Amino acid sequence: MQGTRCKFFKRWYLSRISCLWSNCNYKKEKQPISLYSQEFKSMNGETLKSIEYIKSIIEKKCTFVCDRGYDANIYYEYFLKEECNDDFIIRLTEKRKLMFKGKSKKASEIAVKRKGKIKMNMYFPNWMRSKNFFVRCLKMGYINIALHLGNLLDRKNTLNVDFYYGSQWWTLSYECAKEIYDILLKGEYIDHYKGSLVPDESIFQTIYMNSRFKDKYYDKLTYVNWKGQINHPKTFTIEDFDDKIINKLYDEL
Repeated sequence: MQGTRCKFFKRWYLSRISCLWSNCNYKKEKQPISLYSQEFKSMNGETLKSIEYIKSIIEKKCTFVCDRGYDANIYYEYFLKEECNDDFIIRLTEKRKLMFKGKSKKASEIAVKRKGKIKMNMYFPNWMRSKNFFVRCLKMGYINIALHLGNLLDRKNTLNVDFYYGSQWWTLSYECAKEIYDILLKGEYIDHYKGSLVPDESIFQTIYMNSRFKDKYYDKLTYVNWKGQINHPKTFTIEDFDDKIINKLYDEL
């Protein structure tokens, strides 16, 4: 789910909900499929209204994935009520506080302390589940080959372009975003990057640097602070804006 200020409605916002359909042929049908699009003034009210609409047309259990703009108590209360059987994922903001070992702590502080300590189950073919010594050796070999195969075999450049990579954080003009979207619809880039690791740090950059916009990019248009952060840069509040940080911002532009 995403709520954005729309250039066509200067004092309104536009709420969009889209989905990826597994049975859809992306070469013939446009993905993602737009399910809901409505201009609004009250974000919370319109968001809940859009969720109810989606649930009215999709009978199966849904999983709603929400960005950090939806980290608000009203959404937790909605999804956690007894009559709601849907799953949800909400990206937490830096200031969200959670109960951790009986104490209230910021989610960002917990994330830093837990980094590298989370253990997840890994699933392998049935024959790999045996505790036999030789099977365990084969399993470790299987993992290492799978992880490093990309270094052993170069992927053939079927696109005949120069490849680029970079940060996921950027701002695009409407014309540039539309050109990238139209190229992705053709399916060639999707086919090439299918099965690759972190494609969003290369696919968009490669398309952009092979487009007519390649000489129109600018770096460091905003002040970014990653200190103590994990998934996103620091979110600044009014308390952060003193003379010192404003002067530093102007120095780096």
